[in-house]
Amino acid sequence: MEETGVSQLSITDADAKLMKNKNGFGVAYNPQTVVDSKTHLIRDFQMTNQVTDHGLLESTMKGIKAAEPETIVEVVADKGYEDTDDMVRCLENGIIPHVITGDGKDGYEIEIPYEDSEVDTTSAEPEDLKKHCIQE
Repeated sequence: MEETGVSQLSITDADAKLMKNKNGFGVAYNPQTVVDSKTHLIRDFQMTNQVTDHGLLESTMKGIKAAEPETIVEVVADKGYEDTDDMVRCLENGIIPHVITGDGKDGYEIEIPYEDSEVDTTSAEPEDLKKHCIQE
């Protein structure tokens, strides 16, 4: 462990991490699931060993967006996904995030530098969207 820098190691599954659950702690994964709002069926999933959901919204939705590159995809997520950098990545890739705000918040302020562009504003292509959302 000293050689690799890891802080924990499971002897049964090297990729799993010690995570808090309803019964205390357990060696587990953190599943991310995409459910279709119309059919209520699972459309995609991602298994991570990251303890929290912060920063996982864009990577979880990447497969859905790849299947529908010409459309803007909307996603609703709980406040565990609250990460403004992740929300910016979503917007840059044609994914509109609707993330529940934390306690005491009315909304999110996401600042993206403005830059004039001649891009097709009706395009949902990630490269065209990024032209509107250039980060410093």
